[in-house]
Order: sequence, then C-alpha cells, then structure tokens
Amino acid sequence: MESGGAVADLGRACAFVAEDGSPLPWLQPIHSIAVNGRHAIFLAERMVRLEMLRSGRTFELAITLHTLSGVPDGRRPQIISKLLFRGRDGAVSADLWKEEFQKLRGNLAPVFYNRAGEVLPLPRQLEEAIRKTTAAASCVGCKHVHVGVPPLNNNMGQDHVTYLNQTLVTVGEPKWTPLEITVPACDLDELMYMGRAGEIELYKHRLTRRYLNISSDGGKFYRRRDGAYVEIMKAEALEYVRH
Repeated sequence: MESGGAVADLGRACAFVAEDGSPLPWLQPIHSIAVNGRHAIFLAERMVRLEMLRSGRTFELAITLHTLSGVPDGRRPQIISKLLFRGRDGAVSADLWKEEFQKLRGNLAPVFYNRAGEVLPLPRQLEEAIRKTTAAASCVGCKHVHVGVPPLNNNMGQDHVTYLNQTLVTVGEPKWTPLEITVPACDLDELMYMGRAGEIELYKHRLTRRYLNISSDGGKFYRRRDGAYVEIMKAEALEYVRH
C-alpha cells in the first residue's frame, strides 16, 4: 500500500513504482477517516518500493526491489527482495512541510553523502519517484496518492497505446505548433521542448518537471504509464503537468 504523510517535525512515506521508475496504477484508492495514513493498494509481480523517513530537513531513504519467484506444482511463490539504494542523513534546502514552500514539493530530493563525504548519486531512473516520495513525506495532513496513478480505462483498446520499446525518443528541431494550438497562452512560457517519440511531441514544465505529450497534429494527449504512452483527455493532461 502507498501510505504516509507528515506533521511539521516528522514525515514518512512508502510508495511503489515499476523497475524502470514509471508509475504503477493502483488497484483501488483508500479513503480513510484519518489523515496521514494509507492511500492506495497496488498489485504487481515486480515492483520497486521507496521507503522514506523525515526528521525536520533530514531524510532516510531505502529503495528495494520485490519480485515473485517462479515455483513449480502451483505452490505459492516466494517474495524475493533486493536492496537497490540506501541513503542516510540526507538533507534538502527548504522546509517543504511549510505552506510557502509547497510549490517546491515534487521538485526537490534529499542529497545523500557516502562516508568519504562525496555525493551519493540517486538511481537515475528513480529520480522522479524519489522527488514525489520526498513530497509525500512533507505533505502535512496528507489524504492523497503522490506516486501511483489511476488505473487505465478497461475499455481502452490497443490502438490508444504506443509502446516505448517500439518508439525511440529523438531530439531535433523543436516543434511548437502542437503546443501553440492546444495549450492556453498563459502556459506556453512554462513548457520546454524535449523531443519526439514517434508521432508524439514531448514538452516539460519548468516548475513541476512533468511532461505534456501531444500528438504531432495536436489532436491527442498522452501520459507515460508502465512503459507506454497512453492516450488521455486534454483536461487530465493539463491538470497533471500543472500540479
């Protein structure tokens, strides 16, 4: 279960993503009476777990990979766990739990050091998930999911999915037309061109660091989920990239 929340001096968060760092869809959300508790249930045969504890500006982080082992004769599989990253006494530069720094949540991650005083690099494919988990551990009175995403529409056909392993991202001359004909003028200055995946143009928001993915003709919008670009509604795409 993804869970967590915070008070001013203390925060904790637990979240799950796929091995490549892409978000996992939840099975169901959990709406409890209390705040700072459980938020959603996830099911997967392989998942990466991010566990974070915050004391003031100081963070502890453990990242582990959990897989189900294959066993014969229909016996119950065993869970195999592997430590991927362990960060101790990391720090951020702002009091993220305070209201005036709310806009920085999701953009900052703790900086960890090894025993020699050198910066300990975060797993590259998990950087976005770590930033979101940092936000969750700083979210006072948290009632929502930070890292997981809603499940795909069961009625959505295969024509609405573009798989990443078949679509390489290339960077060339920026193409602004899809953005200019679909996005309000007030948002244009906040988006950077990042490249193209097949017929999908990729733009990233300067503040939220989230991607807005638009078809070359401007008629469709996409989210990256579980190794694929999945078609979504325009309103959902804009809401995601802004917050």
